[in-house]
Amino acid sequence: MTFFWSWIFLYPLIAGICLILLGWLVFDKRYKKTNNLQEKLPFDFQPTKEVFIDPKDGLKYRVYYNSSTGERRYIQEDKNKSE
Repeated sequence: MTFFWSWIFLYPLIAGICLILLGWLVFDKRYKKTNNLQEKLPFDFQPTKEVFIDPKDGLKYRVYYNSSTGERRYIQEDKNKSE
């Protein structure tokens, strides 16, 4: 009987850990980061005045906004421009 109760608590724990890992691996693409600092944006994206420093990596990002779709992109600022 003890074996049965241990599995009742173990399955939700394993499922929870799997969901957390899945979320971290798949859905934590916060700023759609690329290594290409000169990423080409489609012509509909306009730069905004919103600039911030990411606490995760300490780099400066500018927000670009597409008014027709509402999509936002976060592009790393060029080091020469930010200093």
